[in-house]
Amino acid sequence: MHEKAKYVKCSEEQEKKIQTVRDALSLVYKLFDDILPDSREASLSYDRLEEAQFWAIKSISHTKEK
Repeated sequence: MHEKAKYVKCSEEQEKKIQTVRDALSLVYKLFDDILPDSREASLSYDRLEEAQFWAIKSISHTKEK
């Protein structure tokens, strides 16, 4: 299997960091829910937030710990 297609097992420390990212972004999602009107721009904001979460978690899970 190609390296980039393999499942990456995270350490306990990485899992904690990932949970911190999820908790922090959850607050932003809630803020968006509360203040953004239904609009294309709001949808794009959610898309970018999801993308930021994806890349942050990928960064944590694919970086070897020192």
